[in-house]
Amino acid sequence: MTSPKSIGKIGYDFLYPIYRTQQQLRSLGFDNGFFYGTDQPDRLLECDLLAVHSHSYRYHQNDPEAVDKLKGIMQRAKRCWFFDVTDSAGTFYPDFRELCQVYLKKQLYADRTQYTLPGQLDSRQHLDYYIKRDRLENQNLDFSHLPQAFFDRVRLSWNVGVGDYRTILSPSHFLNDYAQRLQTGWLRERSLPGMKNRYTFPPFRTRDRDVIACYSGYQKRNAPIATHRGESTQAAESLRGHRRIVSGFLKPAVYFAALDQVRCGLSPFGWGEITYKDLEMFQRGIALLKPDISFLDSWPDYFIPRQTYLSYRWDAADLPELLERVLEDPPLLEGIAREGQERLRAFDVCHAPGVFLDRFRDIFSAPDTPDPAPPEKKLREFPGDYGKKRGQD
Repeated sequence: MTSPKSIGKIGYDFLYPIYRTQQQLRSLGFDNGFFYGTDQPDRLLECDLLAVHSHSYRYHQNDPEAVDKLKGIMQRAKRCWFFDVTDSAGTFYPDFRELCQVYLKKQLYADRTQYTLPGQLDSRQHLDYYIKRDRLENQNLDFSHLPQAFFDRVRLSWNVGVGDYRTILSPSHFLNDYAQRLQTGWLRERSLPGMKNRYTFPPFRTRDRDVIACYSGYQKRNAPIATHRGESTQAAESLRGHRRIVSGFLKPAVYFAALDQVRCGLSPFGWGEITYKDLEMFQRGIALLKPDISFLDSWPDYFIPRQTYLSYRWDAADLPELLERVLEDPPLLEGIAREGQERLRAFDVCHAPGVFLDRFRDIFSAPDTPDPAPPEKKLREFPGDYGKKRGQD
């Protein structure tokens, strides 16, 4: 694995639970070493299993010499597993598929056949939907389909929810980055003041805002994401006049203050299906409304319909009616907000490390053999759903 010192927030959040439970993992027989780069190949190979963090490639992909060196080390390892921490279930690193015995991702499509369907224009299924619907120019020119045999070696790891994301104590990027550096050094498993204090739940009856819809619009970066997020925003804005809506781009201090006053919040997809916006809603005790995510297989599974979140269509066509209905039912919203927060807390390594320890042990104790097929999920049938009908588009 690589050190989190230079791999960004997403990469750091993936490694965070390992750092927080390192002593407990050792007591279970897992002695983990962390390396950044390939300057010590002999030491990297002194292990029973070499686990390669995908950012060890991502941040060196324009350096052919470094990439070749990494691939050579992977080929020489006794056992090599590749941990892909990209944000979407649809994205893979094709150059590394054949260099590892096991390929792990934070989330996968529950229906694995979605990866091999013909006629797809983008590896991210929600972007593929908008490209086709709106006849947009293909946004991903390097997309290639995956062979079915590859999925015998694909498994689930854990998602960003078990990381160190917080909206209080240090809401700025600078302070969060500084806290990360401290925790990757001598502090590691020590608890700083307020480290466990990531959750708030202001009295529901005192909240004076109905809906918050604040997220990046991606207008200049990706047309499908901009369209998708814009449809959610427009649905919320259609209620303005008789509902109190918070939307647009806000300064961090204003945004975090607004979270304490809101009853429900929208979190559409971005590059990935699970976003930090989901965690913000859970942590601040806000009822989460999100495009239907039942097509996703991930751990932990935070998204239980009508228990921890309320789902709506990907095109948000049913969102205005849904908002009107649930805003008339404050007990329903409060219950969903509480369940969502408790679900997130139940997998928090600062509060319940045993759950992650069990997950880690199950993953790393398994042999390099095919994973059993996941249980079949019943998928909703509407535009943007991923039932088998989509393969006939």
